[in-house]
Amino acid sequence: DPSDRESVGRFFHQAMRRWAVGTYDDDYPEPYAVFQGRVIEGFKRLVEGMAKGQRALVFTSGGSISAVCRHALGLEPAAALRINGVLMNTSFTRVFVGPHGTALASMNVYSHLHHDPDMVTMT
Repeated sequence: DPSDRESVGRFFHQAMRRWAVGTYDDDYPEPYAVFQGRVIEGFKRLVEGMAKGQRALVFTSGGSISAVCRHALGLEPAAALRINGVLMNTSFTRVFVGPHGTALASMNVYSHLHHDPDMVTMT
């Protein structure tokens, strides 16, 4: 039932798990592992193209954000699903890249929506 947020959420998470498990890769135009790799490669290209001290602002989806967070934390690819499961729409995530690698500074900040709880939504 598309009008029932709970059932839509369950369906979405089941579909994401199916995509991520790897067993059904032939059913998808892009397997989950390939998607994860493509996001991380794009992130690395962005960082490599930046001058020292330069900042970038990137607008993207929860899937890409969770892939970068997973990478920054050094977690296995499946952890991105758990991260994605808590991301709020329009939240902010900060990642720092320095001489010691990539660090997750903050994730899923949505305090700009606290004035109106109805604005707080998930995928």
